[in-house]
Amino acid sequence: LGAYRLLLSDLVVLTMCEEPLATTAQVDAVRAAVADVDPELPVIATVLRPRPVEPIADRRVAFFSTAPPAIHERLRDHLEEEHGAEIVLVSGSLANRDALHPDVDSPAAAEADVFLVEIKAAAVDVAAEAAAARGLPVVFADNEVCPLAGEQDLDELVRALADAVLVEGVPA
Repeated sequence: LGAYRLLLSDLVVLTMCEEPLATTAQVDAVRAAVADVDPELPVIATVLRPRPVEPIADRRVAFFSTAPPAIHERLRDHLEEEHGAEIVLVSGSLANRDALHPDVDSPAAAEADVFLVEIKAAAVDVAAEAAAARGLPVVFADNEVCPLAGEQDLDELVRALADAVLVEGVPA
């Protein structure tokens, strides 16, 4: 991260803090490195989870993302458990158009009632166009930053920082 950036920071948010993307030891090593520079600087370990911008409950969903295959099952479980969808496909090929085309044309995608798409990479020119060609709706998804269990409340920390800026103003 660089000591200078840490010294200017009020909060550090570590993302993708889950196996196999990062081990607990790796997250702990980053925490220790931050603490060496500023032991008072809050560090929050998080994971990213898809959050549809519209309800997808009770629908057959093809989800298009840039997530690596190693966490597809977790994303599927999250969308089914938290958003009530039946996930018929999870594709992590959104950043690779050559790999994405077979996914949008797959038998699993053909079962979908809706395409759920992260807004990045080939979201519009491949995935959304394929859905439109089939007459399927497209629901966009953002990535929600979710603190790991036992972490400080990220929303509370961000609100406190925003409140401090309103009270103190932003230095010129």
